[in-house]
Amino acid sequence: MAGGTSDGKPGFTAAAKPMQLRPGLDPTKLRELDDALEVEHHRALTARLARASDPAAQAGAAPATLPLAGVRVVVTRARAQAAEMVARLDGLGAEAIEVPTIAIAPPEDPRPLDAACDRIETFDWVVFTSVNAVSRVAERLQRGAGGVRGLEAARLCAVGAATAEALAGRGLRVDLVPDEYRAEGVIRALRGQGDLTGVRVLLPRANLARDLLPAALRKAGAEVTAVTAYRTVPADLDPGGPDIRRMLRERRVDVVTFTSGSSVRNFVRAVGEAQAADLLRRIDVACIGPVTAEAAGRLNIATTIMPAESTVPALIEAIVERFGDRRNREEEA
Repeated sequence: MAGGTSDGKPGFTAAAKPMQLRPGLDPTKLRELDDALEVEHHRALTARLARASDPAAQAGAAPATLPLAGVRVVVTRARAQAAEMVARLDGLGAEAIEVPTIAIAPPEDPRPLDAACDRIETFDWVVFTSVNAVSRVAERLQRGAGGVRGLEAARLCAVGAATAEALAGRGLRVDLVPDEYRAEGVIRALRGQGDLTGVRVLLPRANLARDLLPAALRKAGAEVTAVTAYRTVPADLDPGGPDIRRMLRERRVDVVTFTSGSSVRNFVRAVGEAQAADLLRRIDVACIGPVTAEAAGRLNIATTIMPAESTVPALIEAIVERFGDRRNREEEA
């Protein structure tokens, strides 16, 4: 879990050591990524099998030996992206409650993305900041004659291990994975690769992405082409889904997770601005990183759980640590 401050609030610590895949592809690093994902999947599968053979689990309760047994966790990610997070939580014994507050949609005007993909070989760097960006660019390139092989002419920067894995899974070389996921960290990592003056950078991103990264790249001398690869749009609460307002009022939720600023804003919009902060004050709020936590703070929502590394596995590990500490205190009392 994130480091604490003297007043008990979670500290905003930086991500861990950088994992850089230099030009020519470092297969050892890619294997480490693959192994890490395989271990996580194996753990989740093992836990699910244990639950399947446990009478209490079959009656609807997770075995008490699982670290998140009985913990009710709200997942606000887009439904298309929530499966892995839900599976990880399920494998740890949690009750994952899906309340998607955002959805992923194509750009309203696809022409800028099309134009960039048509001249993909002219870029020196392509900076991918999310798995969604990888998916949308790959889909567009697949419609062309060269397919994703067009990306082989550029150096690829992936923000986050999941983004790097999405590229590697398509057979693409990953040249750089910054140690920080904020604009400052990405710029620092790119500068470490050489002078950016005159370097042509393609930045495919979400419609709601902040301008910090392209602005910082331009300030460093790079020639930046920033295009909308996908849109993050609000998702209305499913009338047939969980009654999240009632569950929060009745305190039948232990944690609400947020993995982006837009998921926070849309959750507040869906639940109601007048009551969202008050309802969330009674439970733990888990934010994937400082940018998301800042978005929550602007809406008077306090973050109580935040990992040092802005990834879903790290977020879940921080939740495990939070509830492990709480159970230890209860046992000592």
